[in-house]
Amino acid sequence: MLQITTSLLLLTLLAQPAFPQAAQSANYQLDAFELVCEAGGNSSPAFAQFANISIGSSVAINSNNFSFELGFLPLVDPQPTNGPVVFGVTPDFSPVTGEASITVSGLNFNKYGVGGSLAVNVGNTPASGVTLVSDTVAKFAAPAAAPGYLDVTVTTSLGSDTLSGGLLYTAALSTYGIGTPGCTGVEGIGAGNLPKVGTRSFIITGTNTPPSSLGLGIVGDAADVAGSDPFFLGFLLHVDLFQSVFISAIDFYSDESGDAQAQAEIPNNPSIIGQTYFAQSIWYWPNCNSLPQGLSSSKGLSITILPNK
Repeated sequence: MLQITTSLLLLTLLAQPAFPQAAQSANYQLDAFELVCEAGGNSSPAFAQFANISIGSSVAINSNNFSFELGFLPLVDPQPTNGPVVFGVTPDFSPVTGEASITVSGLNFNKYGVGGSLAVNVGNTPASGVTLVSDTVAKFAAPAAAPGYLDVTVTTSLGSDTLSGGLLYTAALSTYGIGTPGCTGVEGIGAGNLPKVGTRSFIITGTNTPPSSLGLGIVGDAADVAGSDPFFLGFLLHVDLFQSVFISAIDFYSDESGDAQAQAEIPNNPSIIGQTYFAQSIWYWPNCNSLPQGLSSSKGLSITILPNK
């Protein structure tokens, strides 16, 4: 039998942070306890109450001038795993055409050096471009899929883990065309967040761009799906500059690995919900002999404005 006075319990709670503790060990087990409340001040004298507390629940003890709640937490003994553990993905969406660069975070991606066996599936489809960054971070290119949520599964030779419904495929974003590849291949284009009306910082992303460089982004409301070179500059445009009523230029900035970003503001104007715009990036490569003018262009990105909800 364990007897606790309220004054001692209050002193304990004020003196140190509360934490759960198992009520048994090899030589000890808590079968019952008694709470003794001494009369005095505004307490309730001559008051007694029996409380039956089960594991994982709590019981309130109340009188006219006194209230107290006691409970037991269930004891959890987590077992370590050698297989991967998935926490989340960033961004957590992809165009239906796929190719989005996705970062997955978690644990044990390279435990005991098994990172070479790392694989990622989105739904039932293997992802391409799986790259181990560290034991807790990996990257992959999303495959194409129909609109909706799909599971993301990370697997190594030591096991697997699934993030249920982890990746949203949205018809509001899709890529088209091929552009003019740069020195490191076809330049991808995507988005860092969903194109919702009123988004002050809509992020357009790029891959395989010149490292640590400034690029030009073009946004219009007419697409040139096949691509053309109307100014004879040696690269294909997938935004139709002659048919577009709306045209805007934005700055792209790439990091040392060639991943790029640009920011564009989507006006808080309900009348543009459902309208589609088209974006593309253009880059200069100072030391790329395969480009006559040193200019390359990305694929096109179709962007349909969503409600902000």
